[in-house]
Amino acid sequence: MRAGMSGFALGVVALQQLPSLPGGPWLPAALLALPLLALRAPAVRLVAGLALGLGWATLHAHHGLAHRLPLALEGQDLILTGSVADLSEPRGHSTRFVFAPDQARTPNGEPVDARLPRRIRLSAYGLATPPAAGERWRLTVRLRPPAGALNDGGFDYERWLHQNRFDATGYVRAEPAPQRLTEGRGLHALREQIAGAIRERVGQGGAATLLPALAVADRSGMTEAQWSVLGATGTGHLLAISGLHIGLVAGFGFVVGGGVWRCLPALARRSPARMTGAAFALLLAAGYAALAGFTLPTQRALIMLGVALGALMLRRRPTVSHGLLVALTAVLILDPLAPLGPGFWLSFGAVAIIFLLAAHRRADRSGWWVGLRLHALISLALLPVIGWWFDELPLISAPANMLAIPVVAFLVVPPLLLGVPLLALLPPLSEALLVFSLGVLEGLMQGLAWLAEYGQWGDPAGVRQGLWVAAAGALLLLLPPGWFGRWLGLPLLALPVAAGPQPDAASAPSQLAVLDAGRGLISVLVVADRVLVYGSGARVGRGATAAERTLVPWLEVRGLRPDYLIPGGRGSAWTGGLEALRARYPQAHPVTTCEAGGALPPGVRLRPVAGGCALETTLGQARVRLTPSERPHHNGAPPMAVLVAPLTHLQQLEAGGHSPRYRIGYPVRREEATLGNARATAHLGHNPAVLGTVLVRPGAEGLRLECWLRDQGRYFHRPWPPGQGSTDTGEGAPSRWANPLSSRSCEPGP
Repeated sequence: MRAGMSGFALGVVALQQLPSLPGGPWLPAALLALPLLALRAPAVRLVAGLALGLGWATLHAHHGLAHRLPLALEGQDLILTGSVADLSEPRGHSTRFVFAPDQARTPNGEPVDARLPRRIRLSAYGLATPPAAGERWRLTVRLRPPAGALNDGGFDYERWLHQNRFDATGYVRAEPAPQRLTEGRGLHALREQIAGAIRERVGQGGAATLLPALAVADRSGMTEAQWSVLGATGTGHLLAISGLHIGLVAGFGFVVGGGVWRCLPALARRSPARMTGAAFALLLAAGYAALAGFTLPTQRALIMLGVALGALMLRRRPTVSHGLLVALTAVLILDPLAPLGPGFWLSFGAVAIIFLLAAHRRADRSGWWVGLRLHALISLALLPVIGWWFDELPLISAPANMLAIPVVAFLVVPPLLLGVPLLALLPPLSEALLVFSLGVLEGLMQGLAWLAEYGQWGDPAGVRQGLWVAAAGALLLLLPPGWFGRWLGLPLLALPVAAGPQPDAASAPSQLAVLDAGRGLISVLVVADRVLVYGSGARVGRGATAAERTLVPWLEVRGLRPDYLIPGGRGSAWTGGLEALRARYPQAHPVTTCEAGGALPPGVRLRPVAGGCALETTLGQARVRLTPSERPHHNGAPPMAVLVAPLTHLQQLEAGGHSPRYRIGYPVRREEATLGNARATAHLGHNPAVLGTVLVRPGAEGLRLECWLRDQGRYFHRPWPPGQGSTDTGEGAPSRWANPLSSRSCEPGP
């Protein structure tokens, strides 16, 4: 059945890469492949498994998308009744929480004629008693479908929402006042009580915020500085309860359960101690997974552990590849969306590497050497996977994990988990255990902070270009001992970091990028071997800015650095990220007034307009004009107009963010612009808040218009918008503008 299971896994993974979901007769046809698994031909089984994997993942995806909030309900007041389905996250003056509704009505009391979202990510502002885990509430909310910024290099929020089964996001209305219907009860309420009790014993500052994360997966108190240190050293996985933690608890249960059973001869004669230890290990692991809220990583770890312990209890000895495929198939049946996250690839990759290295283990090596070598090779071999997902190669992660993993596994987690059940039984002993874990964590974080200062992640552009070189290096390291060239893998792994391309605007093609910055306004113009940033976006909370989340990653994956920072307009939508950009790129020249435009490259001019400065230049044979538009937005704030004559008129909304209501329903108005002797007519045609980043480049067939959603979007991203916008020339326009678009237009296809 290896071929069938391999095909099933390939089918599930392949489905997650599609821009749209198959439908029609595909699902019944996939079921017809089930009898083919009984045939002996591996090729037939592989194809049958592939069809079943595609069919199962398609069915699951259709079911999930059917629960997404209908566009007709976006922005409308709804009265929801339901429960808080996870730990709440205090965020200063607001609280973020997960809400699972079971009833929805309009303010008039009429039931909502639509499928309810399964999980909603809500924010509540200014509530005296914010919602807590396990409580039932009646709330008046305003919702919108899942949406986020779509830019190269940035965090794909829409993918994350889909993977975590969030069918809507929104906020709680202050009026009418929210009503709490019942007190907190159930598993999540217990987790929140444990987290609160831990904070009472050890405080809420410094490393103390990490203890609730390791005990009950409550990471709400962690600071940006802590996440930065963990990210820079590649040790963030230690704070996400998953395979390492579940395996540690299971190992403890196996040793203790088997040892106690051996001390009872009457029972040991009836059942082998190994089987009892396996059952006890699975029980303790399930209990720890429950404390973590049965998150998807813990479910995945439990399945993998269950396959291994099940084989032990049934006295089976499957091959390593067969056991790994069984676990992989079971995980993908339970969660076909698992391949959308890096945890799936890192966890199965680590297990596969462990088994592969165990097969090559030399008997003359002592235990400490085997463990040291195992830690180092796992960390190094997984670097290409990390580079694929995060555009980073943290070479410092190998020594950091060799330090952190044994410390967390043996000195932090055991006393912490022993102290949790003693919180109510023996408070003094519990507090002593928690304080011990806290002291170890404080020392560990200091060491990781020191390592983070020397952690070089490399240029993201170099990482992307050299990823296959790093992958070849990882494969060489995994060769059996004695193979020629095995240790050449180390320099190959480091090559993308050491030889990554330096930022160079001279090698970048001329282009205009209007980024999908949500509530911010950001464009990048590469012209005359210079990089100009027009607009710096808005602030997005917790000290972060849209520029840091969208512009910086976009520049880094291209190996670019800005030469000029031009606010463009006035107000927070234009200047919110200017200070952060100046700190990150001190070499960039800030152009804060229209009169300072004389310092810009030749051919680039700034002109005073209402609301700020308009930027004018040429892109190939086209004229480009970026300006804060005089046309008011729905809330009176000025949007940004981008006119590429005579190509199209790009409109980026200042407020409303990625709201489909404002994206699609925004009124279309034709505008005329006279640029030199050419007269062109264009209108609201391509909105970055709809299509992700919109990129305009000169090409052999005219201007080339590309958009992120069309080129890289997948089925779980925002729907492809209805036909909006066109490009036509006005009377008297030169004939060469009759068809300015190349074949790669962002216009919706037929």
